[in-house]
Amino acid sequence: MNMRSLFGALALVTLALGCEKKPSPSAGPSAPEGGDTPSFMLASAPVGAISVGVAKRDAAEGEAIVVRGRIGGSRRPFIEGQGAFTLVDAALLRCGEAGVEDGCTTPWDYCCEPRENLVAHTLTVQVVDAAGQVVATGLDGTGGLTPGAEVVVVGTVAPRPSAEVLIVRATGVAVVPEKKG
Repeated sequence: MNMRSLFGALALVTLALGCEKKPSPSAGPSAPEGGDTPSFMLASAPVGAISVGVAKRDAAEGEAIVVRGRIGGSRRPFIEGQGAFTLVDAALLRCGEAGVEDGCTTPWDYCCEPRENLVAHTLTVQVVDAAGQVVATGLDGTGGLTPGAEVVVVGTVAPRPSAEVLIVRATGVAVVPEKKG
């Protein structure tokens, strides 16, 4: 199995996980040693980002892309030990956002959303280094990257083995500040 298929399969497997009533601890680093910001973290979100749903529908292999969404789609949206995570269209409502308290402690998993809709609005982000290799460290907690965080990702569309799989090879990620109020 090649790496594209492996990451596509991992993205689809993470979508299959449902709500858990117990929170899971983060396993990733909170910041690189010395507290420096990783080079892929952007100080501000670029303008002109498209939604995950539009990207999933229209993105072509090899094109530059700027996409906005929320880290999520499963209880554990970060791929352990690798610079990768799943990104969900920000237009989809997380569990409990529709004004109905459901007791879900992992609302970023979108377990209240029909699976086919979630698949159509989810992509995989692989953060790559200057050589184009996926960063070999988990990202959970790094630079504000947490489940449910809204982010803008800058990168290139990886080869698409099928219409259901979209992988963005990211060179930049910006966390969108939460709106107060």
